[in-house]
Amino acid sequence: MLQLTGHERLIRMYMMYTVVRDLANPPHELEFDKVSRQLLQDMETFRALRTTRFLKPWVPIQKCGTILMAFEYAQDVNMHPRFCCMLRCQPRSFEILHTLIKDHPVFQNNSNNEQTSVDIQLAVALY
Repeated sequence: MLQLTGHERLIRMYMMYTVVRDLANPPHELEFDKVSRQLLQDMETFRALRTTRFLKPWVPIQKCGTILMAFEYAQDVNMHPRFCCMLRCQPRSFEILHTLIKDHPVFQNNSNNEQTSVDIQLAVALY
């Protein structure tokens, strides 16, 4: 099966939209001004789809070799796939798991050396 790019899929979807729209409201039954505005709008939309390089907003990726970047990725919905790639779970799943285990005695430390926080320990375990 032929693999389509995001642009091609979007253009085909818009073409289908125009066909369905014109079937529902035949252009020959509409006023000339409305039909001409619709045609110009369709042409402008097709031009924009053809010339737009990125369909989604471009987000610069911070380069950092630390697991702490996962927590920054969790804050932005557009970066959730990067979080999932690093920790192999959704940010919401991570939050739920963290809530369930944070008060467990294994994460308590009675020594003078402070223990690493539970969220970082969990992130290391999932990484």
